[in-house]
Amino acid sequence: MHEMVQVPLADLLYDQQNARLETPQPSQQATALALAKAHGKSVLKLAEDIVKMGLDPSSLPIVVPTGSQREQYKVLEGNRRTLALKALETPSLLATALGPVENRRLNALSRQFANRPISKVTCVLFDTQEEALPWVIRRHTGYNDGVGLSEWDANLTDIFLTRHGAAGRTARPRNPGGQVLDFVNRIDGEHGQSNKGLMTNLERLVNTPEVRQAFGLERIDGVLVSKLPVEEVIKPLRRAVVDLRSGTTRVGDIYTKKDRLAYLEKLKEESPDDLPDLTRATAEPVTLDDLKPGATRKPAKATPKPKATPKPKATRVRRSTMVPPDCRANVTTPRINAVYNEIRTLNVEQYPNACGVLLRVFLELSVDHEIQRAQLMTDQERTTANLAKRLKKVSAHLEASGRIPLQLRRAVDRIADSQAVIAASVFNMNQYVHNEYVYPRPQELQTAWDELQPFVEKLWP
Repeated sequence: MHEMVQVPLADLLYDQQNARLETPQPSQQATALALAKAHGKSVLKLAEDIVKMGLDPSSLPIVVPTGSQREQYKVLEGNRRTLALKALETPSLLATALGPVENRRLNALSRQFANRPISKVTCVLFDTQEEALPWVIRRHTGYNDGVGLSEWDANLTDIFLTRHGAAGRTARPRNPGGQVLDFVNRIDGEHGQSNKGLMTNLERLVNTPEVRQAFGLERIDGVLVSKLPVEEVIKPLRRAVVDLRSGTTRVGDIYTKKDRLAYLEKLKEESPDDLPDLTRATAEPVTLDDLKPGATRKPAKATPKPKATPKPKATRVRRSTMVPPDCRANVTTPRINAVYNEIRTLNVEQYPNACGVLLRVFLELSVDHEIQRAQLMTDQERTTANLAKRLKKVSAHLEASGRIPLQLRRAVDRIADSQAVIAASVFNMNQYVHNEYVYPRPQELQTAWDELQPFVEKLWP
């Protein structure tokens, strides 16, 4: 039997035999310490989410009575949440597991939590551990032929966000890789084949300008379009999907831009029939979603129309995000890419503080990555140099190696020196993080990104 109960936070006890810990623990204090050491940073992130969103109502802790005279309950499912809640009440619980910056963050969260504390937790109470364990096992052992949770892969997550949006966001176009996958599945039929890992790898390919051009594709506001008829567009995209599904082409074969260009050259040499006939271009581009088999389209005139005057750059401020959809940065390092994806999707009007802080985090992580990759500084030099000095070191390196022109290097150095009136100055970014009286403005953040974007795209080609 089980029932829903409200349990005081003080009466929730950690499971001293928690599977997240390498060995069973002798006491509650030891269990809290072991959990903090093993999962302190993730618990901090969970604490942030609890302060922002509250407890997840779709996933309740599972508890059983301890049998003690005082009504206390052992937590079989939800030990990290329990620790996060108790750390918000008593931040010292995580002190030894976090660094100075993270401890300051937890203390700030604790002050916010005190304004709206959670003193009781809704739990699912089972009479015995034996009754509860099958549900705990289902929760943590995957799909189990349909009995357990069916986790979303990148493709399903993107489909959901496209159709519904998410907290603080509006629905958006499909990821470019998802657009390709939908197009190929619509033309060829899905036939129950796995799409696992496909979307991310297809995105890598079509986000590479040279590949996009050879495939007869263009990108307008994040949406893939083509001037070619459907029978030409499908050829390279079908080949890419087949190569990736079959394992003929793996992640490592197209991970860097150099790899993707090599893949394109291999196609040109070995399978030219899998590339489109670019001479069949028509007058107007059509989205992949609107390309239909058998549709008649007008060919392009012999004398092309003059290109429309491009819109002034200032119109970018109308976007809802800090980063415009046409940004061509190809961030390959997982953690930095995760930060980049957040600033690409966060609504800058609703979350200017988060965007301002993440902008500095993204820039610093990117600069440090290049310094380590190119061995521009020793670890000691890098850790003692401020961001401005490291930024100038990287800009000098990129200019010396021919990756950026001199004028762009000078622009980046101005950003580092913070001597000019410029939105993207390192001084401004430091103020967003460290000065409680400085409020980032959405338009200012968008302008800062526009000033940094040419450098970012060269840093992450």
